[in-house]
Amino acid sequence: MFTRLLIAFQFLTIVPLPARLYENRELRDLDVGTSSALFPLVGFFKGVLFYILYLLIKDGFSPELTAAVLLVASVLINGGFHLDGLADTFDAIASRKSRDKKLEIMKDSTTGPAGVASITLSLLLKYLLIKGLLNSGQSSALILFPVVGAWVMVPAMFHSNAARPEGLGKLFVENTTSRELTVSTTLLLFIILILSLLSGTSALKPLIGILIAYLVTVILLRVYKRQFGGLTGDTLGSIAEIGELVFLLLLSIR
Repeated sequence: MFTRLLIAFQFLTIVPLPARLYENRELRDLDVGTSSALFPLVGFFKGVLFYILYLLIKDGFSPELTAAVLLVASVLINGGFHLDGLADTFDAIASRKSRDKKLEIMKDSTTGPAGVASITLSLLLKYLLIKGLLNSGQSSALILFPVVGAWVMVPAMFHSNAARPEGLGKLFVENTTSRELTVSTTLLLFIILILSLLSGTSALKPLIGILIAYLVTVILLRVYKRQFGGLTGDTLGSIAEIGELVFLLLLSIR
């Protein structure tokens, strides 16, 4: 379990894996694929860091600057990996080329107009949502949104297939079973209920947010199936980003 947790950290953050985990390729493939069960724990770790950072800077910074610093932290903690996936996915879809060409575009290191626009709009919307939630006293959202962003990838991998015959996406998709989905969902619900009890707030809105984020993920899976034939590492990154935005948006509804 510890090995799988480390791999989950490596996939969702910039925390490097110890070299010994690469010595046995067969073990690494199995653990990579099943580490998805622990994604919400990594999301919780990220959320706690965001909340601590918020407590440290909220009295010295303006609300606008506080939200901006938290947004930057959310990008840096995983090296912009998910934003890169979002950009590559939208560039590929906007190309209107064949499925094989779209998969090639996602491998290209350059970012086109659609990708730039998707990153810009995602960051702008997330900044506004974070600022609005903090102003309304919903600081617990800082802990919850990365948990949800990590979790939505698990049902996505469970319900879909890999678009390529090789790669990281294939490892996750092939090894994410009902067990990984059940464990990750249990962790997600446990985190939400505990935070609700500690903050004295209702868990209803976060639970509705999870449901809507899940439904949006199902819709995205259909789009990606038609566009690419399944999931890739890039499309998983886009699902995480969009899942976070949807969840934050639902929490912002008054």
